[in-house]
Amino acid sequence: MYNNKNNALALTAVLLGGWTSFGLAGEGFLEGSSASLQLRNFYMNRDYRDGDGVSRNEEWAQGFQLDYRSGYTQGTLGLGVDLGGRLGLKLDSGAGRSGTGLLPTGDSGHPADDYSRLDPTLKARLARSEFRLGALVPRLPTLQPNQSRLFPQTFHGGLLSSQELDGLTFTLARLDDVSQRNEGGRSDLELFNRNKRFTSGLRAGHLDLVGLDWQARPGWTLSYHLGELEDVYRQHFLGLRGQIPVGEDRLELDLRLFDSSDAGTGWARRIDNRALGGLFTYRRHDGHALGLGLQRMNGDSAFPYVQGADAYLVNFGQYNDFAERGERSWQLRYDYDFVALGVPGLSLMARYFKGWDGRLGGGQAVDEWERDTDIRYVVQSGPLKNLGLTWRNAVYRTSEGRDVDENRLILSYSLPLF
Repeated sequence: MYNNKNNALALTAVLLGGWTSFGLAGEGFLEGSSASLQLRNFYMNRDYRDGDGVSRNEEWAQGFQLDYRSGYTQGTLGLGVDLGGRLGLKLDSGAGRSGTGLLPTGDSGHPADDYSRLDPTLKARLARSEFRLGALVPRLPTLQPNQSRLFPQTFHGGLLSSQELDGLTFTLARLDDVSQRNEGGRSDLELFNRNKRFTSGLRAGHLDLVGLDWQARPGWTLSYHLGELEDVYRQHFLGLRGQIPVGEDRLELDLRLFDSSDAGTGWARRIDNRALGGLFTYRRHDGHALGLGLQRMNGDSAFPYVQGADAYLVNFGQYNDFAERGERSWQLRYDYDFVALGVPGLSLMARYFKGWDGRLGGGQAVDEWERDTDIRYVVQSGPLKNLGLTWRNAVYRTSEGRDVDENRLILSYSLPLF
């Protein structure tokens, strides 16, 4: 891991100093720009109910996130720049209680008092295509950056997105390294290795991504994506999302198929996984929604994905992913939007996962379940508009490993600057 803050500042100065030749005073660059300040006060507690090791992880931190987005210079080729500033401050924690992912933790186990970074991104637009170079937070089936702490996990590289053909989105990217959600610098890309699913958390020089998303008809999208973590794994994804009107209500379908294989040199416990999942949701016009998720792992290994990221699986929960070798799982989910009762901004989500027949890295059979509750309120108007309060609770139980109770309390505020 290394800190790239000085390099980022130098690059930003050069970029801004050279914008005049591309029309810094142009109407599009300035008039299309915007900036916002996001504040996030985050308390997180993990209580381990049994087993060896620390009895709990507990941290409280304050995050400041300043985001600037320029418009594009005028002309056939529009140029722009985005800048993101991140500052995280420790409010409470200590050795023996750190490790929630809110704050960096050194070898001594003591959390850092603060951490920060500056993320610049160059962007260019031609017709209906955009190329971005620098700090990126892409959301693709083959890569889902984690956004569940103070700041989002940020990748660094280049990404091309094109919509030249109506209804078709083409994506192409190469990512070279990552800034984890609680990191001031950058780290190498690495294979996620929970429960020692693989021989080791293998490092890679880059991650290549390509994808096609086709809106076959209004409300229906067919997707194919390919991701390859250099010399580690290759992953194909095929997905279908759509909705069917049922009177005033609708039935939502989300089908996902992954085929992952070893892209390395034949290291022990090779990657061989096919993950099939489907989420079926009946959403009523009066704010209620009921969903059923089914998921199955096939092959000789668990599901592979990048360290620190989320897995794009229908049964991916707040704490667990239900992606061990051979594991089968189901989910029952309920959502309610209180706008139907005259309380806009208030929402509830509750879900239960059950997994069985999974095999850990050592071959042990595992049965597990998780229950998540998420209550959120965002002020809709008045002087406190955009002030949000969220409580997230997860209860996880397993036949192998440690049981966990987890609580997250988040106070957030978004302030548009211009």
